[in-house]
Amino acid sequence: LFDQLQTGDSIRFTGPFGRFVLPEGVIRQEMVLITEGVGVTSLRPLIHDLIVYRRSFRKVKLILGALYAHQLLFDHPWRRLAATHFNFEYEPVLLRESLHKQHAHSGRPEDRLRAHLERPRVMPHVYYLSGWPDVIQAQKDILQSAGIDKKLILSENYT
Repeated sequence: LFDQLQTGDSIRFTGPFGRFVLPEGVIRQEMVLITEGVGVTSLRPLIHDLIVYRRSFRKVKLILGALYAHQLLFDHPWRRLAATHFNFEYEPVLLRESLHKQHAHSGRPEDRLRAHLERPRVMPHVYYLSGWPDVIQAQKDILQSAGIDKKLILSENYT
């Protein structure tokens, strides 16, 4: 495509087709967003909308998984956002690489989800899941087995 286009040529495109938006009712609830790899691109605008633009005081936690540290998309901006906003927490998780615990956890995002569920919660959380259908189903199973109401679990599947 890029080899064939000339300056001034017109192209036609479609999209975006996503439906992953923040329902108004959940803005007042604390949120846990879970994804791996490029799935974070669908969550990034949601996080910025809540934390930066709306200046919400509700806690938002991002659990982001990758195989290796260099594959953590927007890692430095997430760390900067967490350092400058008390209500944003960033938990990177590395599947195949082990870093000092200060920089990332090792394992899978589901491991961090289980750890999160073990902590007492003052108010209900909304869980946003973004990823491959089988991964999302596994995460939903973990949440539902912990007694989380299905209405508090939102997801966007890669297809």
